[in-house]
Amino acid sequence: MKNIIEWVIFTAVMTLIFSLMKKSKKKDLECNTGNILKLPLYVLFIGLIDFLLFFSIALFSNIFPNGTESALTTTLFITFSILGLLLVYMYFVEKYTYDENEIIYRKITFRKTKIEWKSIDSVNYSAGMQWFVIKCNNGEKGYFHVMLKGFKPFSKMILQNVPHNKMNHKTLETLDLISNGNVVGSM
Repeated sequence: MKNIIEWVIFTAVMTLIFSLMKKSKKKDLECNTGNILKLPLYVLFIGLIDFLLFFSIALFSNIFPNGTESALTTTLFITFSILGLLLVYMYFVEKYTYDENEIIYRKITFRKTKIEWKSIDSVNYSAGMQWFVIKCNNGEKGYFHVMLKGFKPFSKMILQNVPHNKMNHKTLETLDLISNGNVVGSM
């Protein structure tokens, strides 16, 4: 009986979290960020929760041993907590800006990348990853996830500045949906 109650509580909490994320995604899509794309706030919260949860499990499993602690389990829990810190780091580091001439973004390595609209060779939407891949003439690629805050005006900018013959039908359709305020993807 205790096991069933735990699963019911877990399912209710996860349903609540995902419904809040979906609601937030719709609001973030409409958000006017002034030609800036940024990660939504829930990425920061998920990273913090992940870090605190797995770090505390690693800590308490070694402070209060119960027979299941080992170097492997501790390493595994510490690894997951570091992945949570990576999400927090990405929330503060990743920056995307764009204007009529170019897209400038900084990823996890702090390296700034500039993509001029006129140098774009193709734009493709990957439904599985829920991101747009912008490929330049020099072979460089930029990945832009649909969960980024302020993606609606960015999609309009792509539709205005990239010739439609450089996009496939699915990409055009998805950009059109986003520019009209519709949420795409699984959430």
